[in-house]
Amino acid sequence: MNKILRIHNPMAALPGFGFKGIEAYSTRAMTDSGGVTVVADCGGAESLRATHGYLREVGLGPEELVMVKAPMNGDLYQAIRESGALTNLVRQLVLDEHYKLEFFCTREDIEHEFVADLGLDWGHVISHPSTLADFWNNKTSVREIARENGLEGVFPTHKVVRDTVELDETVREMLAEHGEVVIKRPMWASGLGMVFGTKADIVERYIVHHGGVPKGTIVERSLGVKHTAMSIVVRFDGGRAVDRWFTEQECPIGDGSVSHEGSVLGDMPNVTRVDTNWMMEATAPFYQLVARSHPRLTGIVNFDCIRAGEERFIVECNARVTFSTYVHGIRRAVLAARGIKDHTRTSAATCIVGKVTPRTARDFNAVKSALGPTILKNLRQPGVVPIVLGCLSTAGYCYLVAVGDTYGEAFDLMKEARTKLEA
Repeated sequence: MNKILRIHNPMAALPGFGFKGIEAYSTRAMTDSGGVTVVADCGGAESLRATHGYLREVGLGPEELVMVKAPMNGDLYQAIRESGALTNLVRQLVLDEHYKLEFFCTREDIEHEFVADLGLDWGHVISHPSTLADFWNNKTSVREIARENGLEGVFPTHKVVRDTVELDETVREMLAEHGEVVIKRPMWASGLGMVFGTKADIVERYIVHHGGVPKGTIVERSLGVKHTAMSIVVRFDGGRAVDRWFTEQECPIGDGSVSHEGSVLGDMPNVTRVDTNWMMEATAPFYQLVARSHPRLTGIVNFDCIRAGEERFIVECNARVTFSTYVHGIRRAVLAARGIKDHTRTSAATCIVGKVTPRTARDFNAVKSALGPTILKNLRQPGVVPIVLGCLSTAGYCYLVAVGDTYGEAFDLMKEARTKLEA
């Protein structure tokens, strides 16, 4: 479907949650090809236009980019509501030109109210209804439905606690048995919602970090730093699974929390065929449960998994557009340009994602100049694609996607690009 109007608003998806650069994070949706993409202009309009021009030149990016002068919090919905011109543009695209709205994620009644305020209804949307997203994005509810269906064994040993006393008791019990535990907030983004530790003071750190014990808090056996993080992602359209891909993730643990440093799609160095087969088998019952409750399901459902030694576990579900969705779109475009129809062939092309903080470059043209011949110029050749450029002006970082024929080639490209930008 090319007639998609993307309004990816992370501020609405994670109310009360923030991280450096979130106000410009919608610019990661600029890599999606075709349709119309709305992004927050937080002070870098010229850079965003240059980025869009480059993406279109190489065969990526939306047909039209709409830059919204968003408030400091980057809330696209607020900005669109407050602008009669933007409201009319959205209505025209949807009602007259038959575009479908796509959201980054749907939460509670936030998107429903936004759609209604524009005089539209959910029939104009292709994203998950909030009843699906709120349930499956919640780590606690996913574990509960697993227990109800005899599937709890695919998660690490865990317990859902109700208050501070139960949290403290459970942490001490699990530390005595496993040596290290992780306390997880049921919602929020994974990394900043978790606290790891080998001592009982982890409880105090968690309470201070979250201002109490959020409902549904999970205490879970930690799988340590020596593990392989991986995921399976399925795209549904009208209840039918139409696409699937796998990623390997780099998620180091430091300072008591986990951070997402990047991921690999294609020729993954550590994820094996045994791993991908296990992920398909272990998640199949959960995908059936999702589809059973939402038979007309349209959108992305992702399960993050871990292999630690010889053990494999599911750790969470993301019923929303994930970062890998954008990167997968780049890889699909590369394979299509090369005449390769089967994107599941891991040897066909590899994309490596990396977060970089350029030493001096603060706009697209400066990044392009610093990368020189390393930047991707043609989908049929290797190179590096700069993405999430909106965060350069607000937070000083962006992401790179290194595209190579193999993991080794993509790795070398990423290393070279990092050196050029960060040296």
